[in-house]
Amino acid sequence: MHFTVGLSTVRLSTSVRLSSLSDCPTVRLSNCPIVHCPIVREPLLIILNVLRFEVLLENFLTGQMVLTNVGVWQTRATMAPIYFRNYLAHVLVIERLMATLWAQNYETRRNWHFSAIWFSFVTGLTTLNILHTVPQQTDFLTWLTFGFVLALALIELFLFAFLWKLNIQNYQRKWSKIQNLSERYQLSENVRTTKQMLVPLLLHLINLCLGSAVTTIAFYRPFANKFLYDFLGQFIFPAVSVSNFLIELTMILFHPFLRRRLGKTIEKVRNAHKHWRSVGHANNRIGTTTEQRDNGEQQMVILVNLHGEKLRTEPISQTEHFELLRKAWEEMDKRSEKPTERIVN
Repeated sequence: MHFTVGLSTVRLSTSVRLSSLSDCPTVRLSNCPIVHCPIVREPLLIILNVLRFEVLLENFLTGQMVLTNVGVWQTRATMAPIYFRNYLAHVLVIERLMATLWAQNYETRRNWHFSAIWFSFVTGLTTLNILHTVPQQTDFLTWLTFGFVLALALIELFLFAFLWKLNIQNYQRKWSKIQNLSERYQLSENVRTTKQMLVPLLLHLINLCLGSAVTTIAFYRPFANKFLYDFLGQFIFPAVSVSNFLIELTMILFHPFLRRRLGKTIEKVRNAHKHWRSVGHANNRIGTTTEQRDNGEQQMVILVNLHGEKLRTEPISQTEHFELLRKAWEEMDKRSEKPTERIVN
């Protein structure tokens, strides 16, 4: 279905996503296509959103609220990142399948050939589709492509669920017997990554269901009301935009390292907000403080330690000093005796 609407797709920042992936030890930077895809996909998405805004502005100025005057090059540039994204998910499934089957020596198999071959394959399929893309029309190849990709996505979702269960069984059966650190790490990585990708693949399947339904209606044209087709063209992109945002959000929330990094980032933002609010309140109290000092009122400054307790400033005797040290040592001993819990994500 080749419609264009003037709604910007909701995306997370490329720089945040790339920096998070590069810091995460559970992602193979050399052969995982998720690292390389933003290099092409994000510029295409920028073009997509600029073109949507341009078409929306043009229609708004001419008083035409239904977007029908879309050029061929605008439609093809808009659909390119959508086709690219649809094919990319299958490459991720293949990469995780290889990691599961070759967990024993998967780390030594890392090379650039995997990324180069599959990146070229996905780019070729995307190019083939956009060359057959025509504004406001759906040809047989586009309809067949959406149906084929939808069937693959459904199969891959069940395959990924099976891989998750299989990786858990391999982890429980082999963890205590394997002495090779590389293989032990690969077993734990397989469990984390398959669990992380289940929800995004489900949302990707929902995306394909929406696209396939609209494409089928546009191809067969079972309705005579033209407004219905215009409404579908306006509806599909906002729905897909929300689903795309949820895909990237769930990839962060279901990944232990990225989720921890997101929590730290949110905490930094909250602390910065509290700091600036406190600075603003302090500036607002300058006049009151000056008036109090003019009236001879003394300002009391209370010193506290790292635990928020009042810091003693008056002199103490030698006996009191060693008594405080003894209490501090006892407190440290109590804390060290508490059992530590290992959290396995």
